[in-house]
This record gives sequence, structure tokens and C-alpha cells, in this order.
Amino acid sequence: MAIHSLTDGVGTAAAIIGTITFVPQVIKVWKQGGRDLSYLMLLFYWTAVVLWAIYGVLRHDIPLVAANLMIGLLVGLTAWLKWAFERDAQRIAPR
Repeated sequence: MAIHSLTDGVGTAAAIIGTITFVPQVIKVWKQGGRDLSYLMLLFYWTAVVLWAIYGVLRHDIPLVAANLMIGLLVGLTAWLKWAFERDAQRIAPR
């Protein structure tokens, strides 16, 4: 029983830390745009996160699913912010 609790604790800690690590990137894109980010990288990262979430569902691992769904939302938000900044920059740019 102690091993199971330790495993859950480690998984939950990893889920929380893994989710928090993407927040500074979202904030940076919110403030500065996202010109240096690649849509392809965001797509690959989002795909990996979705696959990890599916894996978590198949294993009935709630911390894994929750963390990857949150990270997936953050990656999606980052891509949307990048797109929104680029769209606004095109509207403002002199022709």
C-alpha cells in the first residue's frame, strides 16, 4: 500500500510541475507575441500531450490525464495567442 501511495504522490507532483512549467511560455507569448515559436513545434508538442492523455485514460491514471489535458490547453492557448498577435501585426503593418 505504501508503494502505491508513493507512486501516486510522485505522479501527482510530476503532473503539477509539468503543468506549471508551460505557464511562463504562455505569459511570454501573451506579452511579446510568439514570433520565435514554430507552429510545427507547438503541433508536435500538443500531439504528444494528447497521446499522453490517452495513455493515461487507458491506464486509469487521473494525474497523468489531468496534467496532460491542462498542458494541452496551455499549448493550444499559446498557439492561439501566437496566431492572434500575428493577425493583429498584419492589420497594423503599413502596406
